[in-house]
Amino acid sequence: VVFIVFDNMNNIIKEQNLDNTKETNTITLRDLNPNTTYTIQVLGTYDVEDGKGKQVDQVMGEGKFTTSPLNSLGFYRVVASTTELESDRATISSRIDIANVSPILMELLDSFSVSVTDEQGVLLYAHTYKDDELDNLRLGEDFLIRLSNLQSVTTYNIDYAAVVKQGTVRESINVLCSFKNFKTYKRKAEVQLRNEFVTGTFIDFDVRIVDIDGALESPRALLEVRDEGDRLVGKEYLAINGDYVQYD
Repeated sequence: VVFIVFDNMNNIIKEQNLDNTKETNTITLRDLNPNTTYTIQVLGTYDVEDGKGKQVDQVMGEGKFTTSPLNSLGFYRVVASTTELESDRATISSRIDIANVSPILMELLDSFSVSVTDEQGVLLYAHTYKDDELDNLRLGEDFLIRLSNLQSVTTYNIDYAAVVKQGTVRESINVLCSFKNFKTYKRKAEVQLRNEFVTGTFIDFDVRIVDIDGALESPRALLEVRDEGDRLVGKEYLAINGDYVQYD
C-alpha cells in the first residue's frame, strides 16, 4: 500500500509505503505552500478473485485538504523605544515581542527590515536582517539602530516589515508597533566669545547668545562674570540672538 500526496499542479510531493502491520500510519508533510489544496491517494495491489486477476496500484481511497493562508497566523509585534535622544542623534532599541507572536510565524520568518525616514520621506537608514542575523531576532533579543547627523526639532519615522516563507511562497506579514516616530530635541543655546583680552586686573571680550531653536524661554539672558573665588565681578543682560556686546 502506497500513500501519495499531489499538489494543485498534480505534482507528487510525498510518496511513502505504508506499514500494513500497523493499525495506523503517521505521515508528516513539511514545507507545504500556504492556501493550497492538496490531494491524498492511497494505492494498493489486490486480487478479489473475481476473475479479473491482480489489480496493481489501484486507488483505494482519496481525500483533499487545504493549507491555511499565511495571514491567518496573525502578525508580528515589535516593542521599541529611544535609549538615547539628542538634537543631532538617536539610538532606537527594538525587539520582536515573541510572547505575543505565533511560534509558527517566528519559525517561518525569512527576512525582517527596518527603515527610518525624515519628514519629507527621505530614507536615512535601512537594514534587512536575513539568514543567521534572524537567529537573535527569533529569540526576542534587542537590536539597535544608531542614527547621527540628524536635524534638531525634527520628526523621524520608523517602519518595520517582515517577510515569511512557506514552501516556495514568500509573503509580507503586517508588523504592529506603537512606536512609529520620534522627535529630536532643540539645540542648546550657545555663548559665543571673541576678541578676548585679559591682563592681571582687566578683562575685555565681545559676547553674544545664540539660540537657534528657541530653547530659552526668556527674550534675554543674564551674563555673570565671576573670579576664581566665585565672587561676582560684573553682569550684563544680553538679547537672545543679538549682535555681539562688548564687556569690559
